[in-house]
Amino acid sequence: MYNHIIDSDMKWVIDSAASYNSVPKREYFNFYRVRSSGSVKMGNSDVVDVVGLCDICIKTNASCTIVLKNVKHIPYLSLNLISMTTLDREGHKYQLGEDT
Repeated sequence: MYNHIIDSDMKWVIDSAASYNSVPKREYFNFYRVRSSGSVKMGNSDVVDVVGLCDICIKTNASCTIVLKNVKHIPYLSLNLISMTTLDREGHKYQLGEDT
């Protein structure tokens, strides 16, 4: 059961280059697991550690709720990233359009 739902007002970037769903803030996680999950290479070529992993529920602006599985907690990110590759791999259907 997921008790923590991130509001649709929170900004997310749907990224075709991101390998993982990732967020910078620990408070987004309901059941947080501190877990070293390796490291990731940032867009500026820095390499930073993944410090945690968990699932997150997001209520979208289309009034549906999706669960992002195994979201990586990477404190040095400046954005919340949704990986298009991960969405595809998990079987999610999505439509991108102007301002959505």
